[in-house]
Amino acid sequence: MRAFVAVKIPDGPSLYRPLEGLSAAGGLRVYGTGDLHITLSFIGEIGQERLRDVSDTVERAARGIGPFDITVGSMGSFPGKSGPRIVWAGARSGGKLEMLAERTAAELDEGGIGHDMKKFVPHITLARARDERGAPSASSVIERYSGTDFLTFTCRRITVFGSELTPSGAVHTPVSEIAL
Repeated sequence: MRAFVAVKIPDGPSLYRPLEGLSAAGGLRVYGTGDLHITLSFIGEIGQERLRDVSDTVERAARGIGPFDITVGSMGSFPGKSGPRIVWAGARSGGKLEMLAERTAAELDEGGIGHDMKKFVPHITLARARDERGAPSASSVIERYSGTDFLTFTCRRITVFGSELTPSGAVHTPVSEIAL
């Protein structure tokens, strides 16, 4: 099973309009509001028997942090605006997300659990291009929302997810939730 550690974004109307704009632009697979999250650490393939270890590790990483506010906004894209392949919204937390991601990585290392070693950049993937050419038609939507804050919420827990790849996209299933 593939696994990752993330903060779930609460489902709500504040992201409906930007997601609808991306959907109408065409050429993108747009995620529903119930699927949005900030990945703190991508673990990848791991045996079922190690999922409890992952949850215990994440619980140690979260100790003493407590709930904190996250603001989601400022839409952007990779690799650039002319042919975006990934559309994202940034996430700001006064450094709390970065600290949580760093502590999670350190605890996973300590526990001998492999994970993606990329530098953590707090963001939410909103959409992916359907092919490698990207989705130039989405550029105007990205520009329209590039400086817009969509929501602020209090993060009270982090989630360990299992992820299964299907022909219609990944299906994420919560394995455990760790309170902050």
